[in-house]
Amino acid sequence: MKKTRNSLRLIHQLGVMSVVFLLALTLWLPMGQASADSGDHPLPASDHGSNATIGNLVWFDANENGIQDSGEAPMPGVDVKLYNASNDQLLNSTTTDNNGLYQFSVSAGSYYVKFISPPGYNFTQQGQGSDPALDSDANPVDGKTASFSVSSSENKTDIDAGLIRNPDVCFAVADSTTSKNDGSALDTLAYLDRTTGATAAVASTVGNTGVYNIEAIAFQPGGQTLFAANANRLGTLDLVSGHFTAKPQTFGSGIGYINGSKTSKSFSDVDSLSFDPTTGYFYGVTRRSGLDLLFRIDPATG
Repeated sequence: MKKTRNSLRLIHQLGVMSVVFLLALTLWLPMGQASADSGDHPLPASDHGSNATIGNLVWFDANENGIQDSGEAPMPGVDVKLYNASNDQLLNSTTTDNNGLYQFSVSAGSYYVKFISPPGYNFTQQGQGSDPALDSDANPVDGKTASFSVSSSENKTDIDAGLIRNPDVCFAVADSTTSKNDGSALDTLAYLDRTTGATAAVASTVGNTGVYNIEAIAFQPGGQTLFAANANRLGTLDLVSGHFTAKPQTFGSGIGYINGSKTSKSFSDVDSLSFDPTTGYFYGVTRRSGLDLLFRIDPATG
């Protein structure tokens, strides 16, 4: 009988200890979580719900009117950040996809979005036109939108940003630092401030083109494509990463006139690129032992 009473007393004590431990654990965990989530750090999407969405588009405003016009290109790879409007806490971040689109999953609440302009770009005019689904919501100074509310299960798809070229910035390619011509160093895409001459690698330190024989670059008028000639191949340069993407064909031969005589010439190296702003035609120049040769290029295939 005494043994049974001792056993019951022990079970009772263990039960009390378990309750105390669980109570302490319950009180401690939320405090620890709140401390970990404080500050300007993104929270997982599950922390702020997923029954509503915020989006939608970042585009290149070619005519700089602040309105999404037909034919204007999307801007992929643009950083977008979501903030809680009540305390300025960063909740989530993403980048636009190949179609310039982005999306956040959220719960009902008040938010604002901040767009990060890529190097060489500014934001277009804010709040232009009568259709809020076609305007730019980004403040031209800091890329932030005004705060807005989202209700439960709402899909808010009109938070957009238009980008224009910074008129004080132009692009250049810095040659590789090796004379071996063996690919041991790579050309770097950089942008220059027209007013100061200052340079900086595109996307800070990420500016390698991935190739080492770029000798000419040219922007297509009214567009956002930067063409480049790498030895015997035409391609484009990514304005965010600097990466060179080659066109399918190499430079070859063409029929034209030299000193008034029609002739066929082959070429494998391009030393200059330029668009005719009146016709839109794309031209290249190659140096020769005699007169330099001007030829027309198909920008789609190279």
